[in-house]
Amino acid sequence: MPVDAAYGSKPITLSIDFALFENDSDILNGQVLLVVEAKKEDRLIKKVELNKAERQAKSYALWVGCKYCMITDSDIIEVLKLTSNYKKDDKLLFSCTRDELDRRFEELYALISKDVLATEYIERLGNTEEIKLQA
Repeated sequence: MPVDAAYGSKPITLSIDFALFENDSDILNGQVLLVVEAKKEDRLIKKVELNKAERQAKSYALWVGCKYCMITDSDIIEVLKLTSNYKKDDKLLFSCTRDELDRRFEELYALISKDVLATEYIERLGNTEEIKLQA
């Protein structure tokens, strides 16, 4: 998914590997719920590569206004929830290997299924609307 962005004052186009949308809701139409950064198999074995992939996914998420990102190399799977200001206190919600996924899939699904994420975004928008009305 191409995204127009900027590196300083220079316009660039980012390429998000995968993005989950909610298009069944008028409120969330076009809202990216989750971005996924997919790397080649065994790429994330080294911690430095995992950190790079996390930063890349976070950057994409910030450009599209998304709070969740997944990083995978088909063996390692991580899900992060971003803070509102891209600090190091972003929360690692889920981490496992492909071998563990069969027994942990329900846990992953409970965190990032389309319905779960859409509900959270709708609740967050509701809170935003309440804040706007009170101001």
